[in-house]
Amino acid sequence: MPLFICAKCGCVENTALSTYWFRKNLKYIDGLEEYQDKPLCSECGMAEFKNGKEQSLMVPGRWHNRFPKVQATDEQRRNMRENGRFD
Repeated sequence: MPLFICAKCGCVENTALSTYWFRKNLKYIDGLEEYQDKPLCSECGMAEFKNGKEQSLMVPGRWHNRFPKVQATDEQRRNMRENGRFD
């Protein structure tokens, strides 16, 4: 189960629950511009898809309340910086 640390709030989330895998194809708006191309959890950002030639957008999301929201520990953050992966 691949996990990541949200760039905005620092929580730990599964890549399958968020826009992790296609975040580079989204335009970040509504206060999320500083997080462009960075991974956001499902609460901090959600994809809004457009039809036609319009670009899909990353907009503020909402917490799904199905799983507990867990903050990354200092050790987990250090691992991410050093190894580029979550262990």
